[in-house]
Amino acid sequence: MDSSKPSSSDNSKRVKITRFPFINYLAVFRRNNPKISTIESAKQAGACWRKMSMEEKKRYRDEAASAPRTMKRRRSTHRKSKTYRRKRSARSSRSTSSRTSTTTSSTNRSSN
Repeated sequence: MDSSKPSSSDNSKRVKITRFPFINYLAVFRRNNPKISTIESAKQAGACWRKMSMEEKKRYRDEAASAPRTMKRRRSTHRKSKTYRRKRSARSSRSTSSRTSTTTSSTNRSSN
């Protein structure tokens, strides 16, 4: 077995890199301290993060800067979906019908 290739067990422990440096640090912190509760690990990681120098944080900032931006892609894909178009058309038909009923009721009041 070639040691340069990651094994399947290494892939399962891979952490998704986000656009936020602290979140990337928190993921590494939690992996290194698995027995600490989520809340406690967040508190401890926050304290460690505040004490870190800019040079120590640079690794996480660089990872975050190189992380892909996927939100725009997700949003554009969602807007092309049938579900989005169906909800959008239902919303527009509701708003036009509510405008008509408001106009009708105001006309009835003025004629009295």
